[in-house]
Amino acid sequence: MGQTGDGHAFVYDHGHVTILPGIISGGYGGANAINTSGVVVGWAQTSATSYAVMYNHGIMTNLNVWRGP
Repeated sequence: MGQTGDGHAFVYDHGHVTILPGIISGGYGGANAINTSGVVVGWAQTSATSYAVMYNHGIMTNLNVWRGP
């Protein structure tokens, strides 16, 4: 897991790279941690706001717990 050079979060698993979908159109983000069930947490950001997010089974969810620069 990590962030591509153009600002997209990704997960690498057994030779396959999955770019995680953004919850914010035109924004960017990164993946910070993954658990044994494959749930990824990270962040998404626009020019004005940052969001804590969770990626689980193809769905990106705004955790709505952190907002900052």
